[in-house]
Amino acid sequence: RAKYRKGISSRKVILSKIALSAFALDRVSSKNNLFVLKDRAIGQKARATAWRYQCPLLCYSYYAYKAFEEGDKRPSARFLFQVHPHPVSVRRILQEEIDLAPQARASLLTEAELRYPDNILEALSQEPHLGNGWITASRFTAQTLSENGIPSDQIHVVPYGVDPQEFP
Repeated sequence: RAKYRKGISSRKVILSKIALSAFALDRVSSKNNLFVLKDRAIGQKARATAWRYQCPLLCYSYYAYKAFEEGDKRPSARFLFQVHPHPVSVRRILQEEIDLAPQARASLLTEAELRYPDNILEALSQEPHLGNGWITASRFTAQTLSENGIPSDQIHVVPYGVDPQEFP
């Protein structure tokens, strides 16, 4: 079922066996926290596929780092869909919130941006700088990319949803 979508031949769907295995293990036990392995595997598979077909690459944040990093077979067109505000901005906001509301500290410390090991936070922070095109779903996310060095005039905000007048 994972490879089926009406109108698309399942032969056209490419899966990363490593990402699929990590996803399955993570579903069985949430203690595994294999999200990093999944993200890396998806990024590597996306990179290889884009290179194989010589096509632009559009990646979600979190797995774009491996797809976009310097090295062999790096796609020339690398578009990042930043699905969540930049992690450095999120970490700053959460730290400010802890200072303002110390009673919320325990809850706030469960947020991923405060729990990431330094190497993961660094990779996620550098991820936008490896792209050469940027899309966000909100002005706020675009603002956080801009705060962290991405030119604001090159970020395209494409909000989720549809115009109900145009698409009843």
